[in-house]
Amino acid sequence: MHDRTTAHQITAASLRQLWGMLGAETQTQAVQKIRELTREIDIDAYVSPVPPGYDTVMGYLAKNHPETLQFDMWDAEGTQRDGFWCKHQCTKRGLPVCKVPAPAVFDGEGFELVNAYPVEILSERLGGPV
Repeated sequence: MHDRTTAHQITAASLRQLWGMLGAETQTQAVQKIRELTREIDIDAYVSPVPPGYDTVMGYLAKNHPETLQFDMWDAEGTQRDGFWCKHQCTKRGLPVCKVPAPAVFDGEGFELVNAYPVEILSERLGGPV
């Protein structure tokens, strides 16, 4: 486990605690506001074709934590840090890192290939299922 608490972990814990303190009318208002603030995302636009047991940082987030993309809670610098951590862990553990085609969301951004990491490594860094 890494020592960095991810945004979705903080958000989920804080929201559960806050939600329990709200009355039914306030909960309804909160749901309406969340619907206004979130945007629909095309998860497929964030997913790259990967070998079995592997995923990219963006693909893993899209599949397991789409709320971070809906609320625009991710940033390129943070994603790069996540990728650096994953690559370092793979090197340290002797696990291969794969190059795969960049997802559609990166079209026109100059990325043709991105790294894919073992899902176990991504789960350690980003939280979620293996």
